[in-house]
Amino acid sequence: MAYLMMKGSDYPRCGLLLGGFGAQFSLGNDQYPKDLITATDIMSNHKLDPKYFENRKARKKAYNKQQHEKKDSPAETEMSFAQTEADCYACGRKGHVVLSCRSS
Repeated sequence: MAYLMMKGSDYPRCGLLLGGFGAQFSLGNDQYPKDLITATDIMSNHKLDPKYFENRKARKKAYNKQQHEKKDSPAETEMSFAQTEADCYACGRKGHVVLSCRSS
């Protein structure tokens, strides 16, 4: 049960720990914890793997890039129909409508 709990845990967080247990087991030295309490203690005292921090940094970078692209997307900068610059039918210039045209 302890092995299954450790195997089902966050691998980038405890991958080196499981790799070390596997390497020792292949050398004939079974250091896997025998009960859940010992496995929980080992995992809670284990320092986080560098891979965990690399993955976290990559996720944060991807999120920031996505947010930056979202801000620069043309969908947000487009004006709605009511905000568009209208053409004046009286003088043909943009920026005003017939009701506010100076030439009529």
